[in-house]
Amino acid sequence: MVFNGRRDDEIYREYRRWFPYITEVFLPACDSEHGDLLHLPFPGSIMDQPYMTMQIILLVQEGYRKMLSERAEKIRASAGSGSPKRRPRSR
Repeated sequence: MVFNGRRDDEIYREYRRWFPYITEVFLPACDSEHGDLLHLPFPGSIMDQPYMTMQIILLVQEGYRKMLSERAEKIRASAGSGSPKRRPRSR
């Protein structure tokens, strides 16, 4: 989705109607480390939030967390392949 690094005209046309939810609602309310919501977009409890807005935010959150997971997996893979092998100690 938007978080995968694609920044071309095609993705903008494809997701244009969702950009305000991503840039103005989700990202400002998001914990960038885990993708958790730090606060709700509207006053009140979770039950007071507009249903469709919350459904869209949850979809955006899913895409963001997928991106975080893929990024962490790449870091783990590169760290595992580049680490030096330990040699056994001689006695």
